[in-house]
Amino acid sequence: MLALAATGCERVGGSAAATVAGHDISTDRVLSLMKDRKVAADRDAKTGTAANLAGPGKDTFTKRAFAETLNQVVLAELLQRELERRHLQVTSADRKSARFSLEQSAGASTVRKLPKGLRSFVIEFSAGQMKLQKQLGKKVTSKEAQARAQYDKIKSATPEQLSQLCVTGAVFAAKADATTARNRIAAGAAVTKAVKGLKVQQVAAQEQCAAAAKFPPELKSLKVGGVTAPIASQGTFVVLRLEKRKTLAFAEVRAQIEKNIPEPGAAELQAAIGKLVAKAKVHVDPRYGRWNRQAGRVDPPAGTPTTSAPADPAVTAPAGGSPGAQSGDPTAGAQPGDPTGAPPTAPSGG
Repeated sequence: MLALAATGCERVGGSAAATVAGHDISTDRVLSLMKDRKVAADRDAKTGTAANLAGPGKDTFTKRAFAETLNQVVLAELLQRELERRHLQVTSADRKSARFSLEQSAGASTVRKLPKGLRSFVIEFSAGQMKLQKQLGKKVTSKEAQARAQYDKIKSATPEQLSQLCVTGAVFAAKADATTARNRIAAGAAVTKAVKGLKVQQVAAQEQCAAAAKFPPELKSLKVGGVTAPIASQGTFVVLRLEKRKTLAFAEVRAQIEKNIPEPGAAELQAAIGKLVAKAKVHVDPRYGRWNRQAGRVDPPAGTPTTSAPADPAVTAPAGGSPGAQSGDPTAGAQPGDPTGAPPTAPSGG
């Protein structure tokens, strides 16, 4: 037990909490991140995570939370070793891009309010992931090519998804006015001229295009240039002229299709992380937990309760506090969208 000895919590300091491929992860480094996580959680009480971090005494943390944070650092070390093996180096531009991505998903104010050490940790880990993903994505079909293939498939199999009707028309309060306008339009008058002298509520002189389902069913049977009879709609009468039928071009739907396509290298990145975890040589100080190779994570010490602190035994920061996180420390402190310390995931089964 690390804490709650007869004389109080045992204090731990510079010893290695874990070793990854021969590289030590100091206890101080993990405790520094723990303190930052606690500060971040205290600042944002809405997350409700502070109670799951704090131990029973001052500057103490639950073993479960410590194991979670240690797991983050282990994964960050594994990523760093892989970047080195591939001769990849995270640049300031990579970090800037990673920070922008985090701010887009979690909010700029959320990222800005993180303690400096934790913020650097999160950004560095995200930048490392992006760097590796970019390299892995070089051999993957581009997003545009994948989107084009999907577009062609839709166009061939379900062309109605790309079909649109384009109309002009007007809305009237009285059916008589709608009938007059309808006859004028059918005779060749433009909509703006057809409504002159009539009580009109709304005019669509420019083409409005949308899927057929967005329009009254009366339009479906019309030929291009045809005009509907007045259509009753919520106390008004609508007259529509079918200007054209069209099939959406790839350029018009590309962005929408690409939203559902993973970034190049995303799947390959997850596969690479899975392989790193499966073959990782990780040793964890048994006081802090054990490396669960199958699950790809650091589990807390055997017998640690599943309930939150303070029932959970505690780890105590060294007297005087831990030094801040090292500049540029890789950070697995959080995934985009949760930079307050949720551990990143590794594929189950290694």
